[in-house]
Amino acid sequence: MSAKSRSEIKLEIERLNKQYEESAEATKRKLREEFDARLAAEDLKLADVYPEFASKLGKRGGPASSSKAGEKKTGGVAKYRNPHNLKEFWSGGRGPRPAWVVEACETHQLTIDQFMTDERFLNPDAK
Repeated sequence: MSAKSRSEIKLEIERLNKQYEESAEATKRKLREEFDARLAAEDLKLADVYPEFASKLGKRGGPASSSKAGEKKTGGVAKYRNPHNLKEFWSGGRGPRPAWVVEACETHQLTIDQFMTDERFLNPDAK
């Protein structure tokens, strides 16, 4: 048996690292699906199980919610849409503004009133 060259060893390490990362991602996906299913079956949120992380999870508290982040849960259509991520909306209502709204105001040097009338951010699906 001949000794492997440094370049052969390096290629093998890269291949094994890639294989390890793919395996880790597959494991995370599987665990997340299992956790989501168990939480939903018990009508719980991740924040109910891990209250110490509740502030990091947001109001919805994790994956037990059936809607995706940025989507409106209630009826109607949001007035504003992120032009860089068409899945992010804002109704313009009370409460904290989404990060994308704050970022847009800072980037384009807009006040919130200017933002609310700027055509770039108006949702064309809103009535």
